Amino acid sequence: LEGNTEIITIEQQVLQSNPILEAFGNARTVRNDNSSRFGKYIEIDFDCKGFLIGAAIRTFLLEKIRLVHCSELERNFHVFYQMLAGATNETLNKWKLEANPIKYFFLNQSNCYDRRDGVKDSDLWNELELAMNVMGISDREMKNIFECLAGILHCGNLEFQDESKNINDDMIGIPKLETIVHAKTSCELWEVEYENLIKAISTRTIIAPNDIFTVHLSSDKCRNSRDALCKVIYSRIFECLVEKINETIGKQRKNDKMLENEDWDGDKKSFIGISEANTFIGLLDI
Repeated sequence: LEGNTEIITIEQQVLQSNPILEAFGNARTVRNDNSSRFGKYIEIDFDCKGFLIGAAIRTFLLEKIRLVHCSELERNFHVFYQMLAGATNETLNKWKLEANPIKYFFLNQSNCYDRRDGVKDSDLWNELELAMNVMGISDREMKNIFECLAGILHCGNLEFQDESKNINDDMIGIPKLETIVHAKTSCELWEVEYENLIKAISTRTIIAPNDIFTVHLSSDKCRNSRDALCKVIYSRIFECLVEKINETIGKQRKNDKMLENEDWDGDKKSFIGISEANTFIGLLDI
């Protein structure tokens, strides 16, 4: 590959996809400090002379429940700890975050914050930023991604309590006053209205043949709704990153037939090309 800068660039891009996927898809478990919490199929394409010409990644079964609940001696996805450990104080202030992960409910449930393998989250943050630049992710896109992640941490700190609000003495979940600041920060980072966020989390709309009803949820159901919202946001970020990676590392692939990758529930996720003329190696990692 020496002397062929185009091929070297493709090779580097394929390699640099790994820090991104590991940051957003891997976590510390009881047995492994860098355990993949999603499945992936990687197809690496070579031309007739054996030179690398591109690749495509198909992902599935991201462990979204880890985002909102971690077992003892396990961590959430690496990217959150990398953000807190590696971002500058100025950046953390923009996100209105503190560097200590114990401050955030989604990170402090397991009472586990460090890696046992000696790898520093701050070093991995620098690698992640470099990898995202190599993959062609713009500064604006990176800003949006990390603001969404910061919003998830704040939203996880939003708590609810039950209050009796009607004649039937039904219990309705309302935000606890001391945690409203986190909800408002999430709204700033996500660019949504506070009232709309609280309504989306604390109510459910029922559409009947002749009417539309709004049902207020209990505090427990509000927490479930909060968690579901954060899981959807995180999974969409992960999917967008995979699509961006495929777009970048697949530019040199020729004679490809693009097949749409669908999740088990039919949601469109990303694209993977199946080469008709070139040789490829397929790697399945579950």
